[in-house]
Amino acid sequence: MLDIGQINDKLSRALNERDYVRRLDKIASSNSPELREFAKLQLTENNFLSKMADDDDWTMRYFVAKLRFTPPYMLAELGRDENLAVSLAIASNEKTPEYALELLENNKNTAIKYALVLNYESPYDGLDDSDENINIPMWLAEEFHMFNELKEIVIELQNGEIDDDDAEEQKYINGVARNHIYALTMLEESGDEDIQQWASAVKKSILEAEGEGPAFDEDGFIGDLVHAETELEYHNVLKKMKTHEDSGVRSLYSAKIAELRFLERFAASEDWNMRYFIASFANTPTHILTKLSYDSKLEVLLAVASNPRTSDHALKHLAKNDELGILYAVLLNPNVPDEIIDEKAKGDVNLPFLLTLFIRDFGKFDVFRTFMNAPEFADNKTPMSDLVDECYNSLLDTLKRLQNYDDPDVKEWAKIHKHTVQLIRIIDEE
Repeated sequence: MLDIGQINDKLSRALNERDYVRRLDKIASSNSPELREFAKLQLTENNFLSKMADDDDWTMRYFVAKLRFTPPYMLAELGRDENLAVSLAIASNEKTPEYALELLENNKNTAIKYALVLNYESPYDGLDDSDENINIPMWLAEEFHMFNELKEIVIELQNGEIDDDDAEEQKYINGVARNHIYALTMLEESGDEDIQQWASAVKKSILEAEGEGPAFDEDGFIGDLVHAETELEYHNVLKKMKTHEDSGVRSLYSAKIAELRFLERFAASEDWNMRYFIASFANTPTHILTKLSYDSKLEVLLAVASNPRTSDHALKHLAKNDELGILYAVLLNPNVPDEIIDEKAKGDVNLPFLLTLFIRDFGKFDVFRTFMNAPEFADNKTPMSDLVDECYNSLLDTLKRLQNYDDPDVKEWAKIHKHTVQLIRIIDEE
C-alpha cells in the first residue's frame, strides 16, 4: 500500500483539475478506509479552492496562491493570472510545479524574476555569465541561496544526517561551496563599491572560519542580529562584534557592516523592484523591513508582510491596510502576533480568514505535538501538553465556525478535518 507521501507525490504530477480528480477517484476506490477518507478530504478541499481560484476578487486568488496545501496544478494555472501580486505569490510558492515556474521566467517584470531566484525550488537563477554588466540583485540572490544551503549542510552534518566520508555527499558539499565562492567573486567584480567591499569581507570571513565550522560565533551574534528589532539594537550588536577578541567575529562584523550599507541603499531606491527585492530577503534586518512597511507600493508591502523577520510593530501596522491581500499575507506570516488574530476574529469574518486561522492553529498543533513526544520532554510533558490542548481547542473552535459557513463544500471539508483532528488527539492520548 502507498503511504501518504507517495500519494501526494503522484497527485502533485496532475497537469489539470480533471487529471487531479481522476487520480483522487482512483484513491477513493481503495480498500483502505484511511485512504478513502483522505481522498474525500482532498476532493472537498479542491472544490472550494477551485471556487476561490476563479473568483473575480484578486485577493481571493492571491490567498489560494499563497497556500502551501493548494494543489500544484492549481498553482500552475494561477501562474497565468494577470494580477501582479498573484503572479508574485505563485513565483514564490515552493509548491509551484517546475514547468509553471519556467513559464514565469518569460515574464518581463523584474520583481517576478527576483521572486523566482529567491524560490529554492525554482531552477531559474537569472544569471548569464555572458552579460556585459553584472546583474547585482540576481547574483546577490544566488549568493544568499548558496549561503543558506551551506548553513543547512552544516546543521545536517552536526546532526549526523550527512556522511561527510561519502564521496557523493562530499561532491555535493564541494559543489555548493564552489558556487558560493563563485557568486561572491562575481559580486567582487560588480563595479559597485559597497557590493565589492561586502563580497570581499564575506570571502575573508569564510576563509578565516574554514575548518572551525560555526565556532567563531559561539557568542550567538548572528542570532542577536536576527532578533534585533530596532536600528539601535542592531548597531549595538555590531559594536560588540567590532571589538571582539576573536578575529572571525571581527571579519563577520566587516561583512555585516558592508551588507547593511548596500541593503539600506537599495531599500531607499526609487525603483520599486529593488525595494521589493530587499523586502523579500530573509537576510534583511528587521529595522529596514519596518521602514519598508510604510512603502507606497502594494507589491513591496506584500513582501514585507510575508517576511518572517518583519517585526510585530510592522505587522500590526500592515494589518490595518485596506487591501485584504496584505492582511492575508500578515495572517500567514509564521510570526504574526496573537493579538492581530484576536482583533480580526471579532464579529463576522470571511472564508480566507477562517482558513488562515485553521492553517495557523494546525501548524502550531503539529509542532507542539512533535515537541511533546520528544525525548527531552519524557519526564515532564505538562508544559507541551498544555500548549497542545490550547491549540486543539482553538482548532475545534475554528472548524466549528467553518461548519457554519454558507457553502456545502466548506461545511463538508470542516467536518472531515474536525474528525481528523479528533482522531489525532485520541491516538496521542493512547
